Amino acid sequence: MKKSIVLICFIFLSGFAFAQKEQEIDPVFSDVEDMPQFPGGDDSLHAFIKRNTNFPEELKLNNFKGTAFMNFLIGKNGQVKDVKILQGCGSNKLDKEALRLFSIMPAWKPGKDNGQAVNVSLYLPIEFSL
Repeated sequence: MKKSIVLICFIFLSGFAFAQKEQEIDPVFSDVEDMPQFPGGDDSLHAFIKRNTNFPEELKLNNFKGTAFMNFLIGKNGQVKDVKILQGCGSNKLDKEALRLFSIMPAWKPGKDNGQAVNVSLYLPIEFSL
């Protein structure tokens, strides 16, 4: 009898803990009223990428061109996180460079929905050419 009571209590408490964890997870949106913005807007984003890209010499010599398609999250606080390469540009070195660019990116103006800051998933192609 004691074992069955302990088992029932364990199952109840496990379910309660699971429900608590589900409630703590913030939803991620892809379309909101006010989309996230890079500080200074799109032109500043392109300038940031151009200014901070380290193009490997051997790829410069071969006049390599490619585009890395990136997915990332702008958190409620504007921080860039969960960066992923959806499709690489054909060079492991430049794919790593795309990830590095996101790691040094400043905080964005967060997206808002119904006046509240929310997590927003974005896509961005990074073009590598000389």
